[in-house]
Amino acid sequence: MSDIIIFDTSVLVDHLRTGRYRHRIDQIEGLLRNSSVVLAELWRGAITRADREFLRAFEKNHPSLTPTQANWIQSGHILARLRTERNYDAGKLRDLHFDVLIALLEKNKGTLVKTIGDAVMAVFADDMDGLVASVAILHAFERFRREHPDRERTHIKLGVFGGPCYVVTANGILDYFGQTVNLSARLQGEAKSGELVVVEALADRAVAEKALPEAFVVERYDARLKGVDGAMRVARIRLPARDG
Repeated sequence: MSDIIIFDTSVLVDHLRTGRYRHRIDQIEGLLRNSSVVLAELWRGAITRADREFLRAFEKNHPSLTPTQANWIQSGHILARLRTERNYDAGKLRDLHFDVLIALLEKNKGTLVKTIGDAVMAVFADDMDGLVASVAILHAFERFRREHPDRERTHIKLGVFGGPCYVVTANGILDYFGQTVNLSARLQGEAKSGELVVVEALADRAVAEKALPEAFVVERYDARLKGVDGAMRVARIRLPARDG
């Protein structure tokens, strides 16, 4: 079986704009494929009609694959080895984490809205899907960071909240606003490293529907959140210490 080669977003964009990697690409032996995650990132940045026409033609002429969780964890190991052997920039980790999150969001019925600094904002039709995706992300992230030399500097904190919101289009891209979005961010702010914080009712529903083990709910408490009158009953979710 031939090796399958999937390009990183920055490499693909640089090549499309400048052709700078043509010689190296011509020497690659294997099947060249595009990552659906990379295409999603390119579509988010496609503002003009020319951009969109280019991407439609690109999708038609180049087969795409969706990397699995195992693929991204493996790529993390490769980056760790490059960092050790070639003094690779650890800042590259953030982009890899985005790829991991995007792949798992898509797998669990989510849609990426935008990245904000080192944060990711996503939307789900059902907040239960958001909880399930978040737990999958916690599993994948913890397995990844245990193998990485920068594990002590690499953390993830998650928050999920369901409700109505405003949807607007800015530069051809959908964005979401309102109290539901604010509360999601407030709950994320309650989380510590390796944790997900949700309203208690959602955690109870997930446990009742066997989507979340009861043991994962490590704390229930009254949270005082900015912009909310009174206390909100929330649940803190964390994986067992020996997960993975």
